[in-house]
Amino acid sequence: MAVFSSRCRLVLIFAFAFIISSCQSDADNSSSVSEVSSLPGVKLYEQNCVSCHGKKGNLGVSGASDLSISSKSREEKIEFIQKGSANGVMQPYGNAFGGNLSDEEISKIVDHLETFVK
Repeated sequence: MAVFSSRCRLVLIFAFAFIISSCQSDADNSSSVSEVSSLPGVKLYEQNCVSCHGKKGNLGVSGASDLSISSKSREEKIEFIQKGSANGVMQPYGNAFGGNLSDEEISKIVDHLETFVK
């Protein structure tokens, strides 16, 4: 006879994982968080990319690529953001292609993307 149902066990596991992950000291994370959040591309990334790629680049909503394992060069990333994907999954973000971002803004986003790569 099971003491907890499978659904209840799942909730307990997620709750335990959340508690454990929340127990990290702020001193351990403060320097890395402040360094990343000070990059100029962070705000641009959050405004244009986070809904599909997530804060760490690995969310994958609507078929979005996992940016944390990207093997594209810096130039390829810039071009991809400017033009969007050939299959139309990602819209173009470059001004020259109907998007809302300048080349400088896209370059700043790519600077931020490079902090994701493992």
